[in-house]
Amino acid sequence: VAGAVAPTPELLARLERYVRGGGTLVWPVGVARPEHTPLTGLTLAPEVRVARAWRWGRGSARPEASSHIPARTEVGTTVLSTTGGGEPLIVERRVGRGSVVTCLQPWFG
Repeated sequence: VAGAVAPTPELLARLERYVRGGGTLVWPVGVARPEHTPLTGLTLAPEVRVARAWRWGRGSARPEASSHIPARTEVGTTVLSTTGGGEPLIVERRVGRGSVVTCLQPWFG
């Protein structure tokens, strides 16, 4: 899901059925909101931070500035990418037979 989409209850129900059935939902914060914790596995903070670097998994940090929404991960959520300082940037949560991947850069910015 890309762009400034405001998910309706009907769209959220459809996306959740898709994921539970084995699909993968990839969406950014901005579309994913604080009330979507059951899907994202995240508790989002009401602020924006700037990172100077990012890393994928345990790889080397790459110097590239970006903004992100800080978040606390819930049990069962896997962090795939972090800031240079270790804050989550991309996370995955298994839901049913599928997964929800959330990018903490607003609208993939």
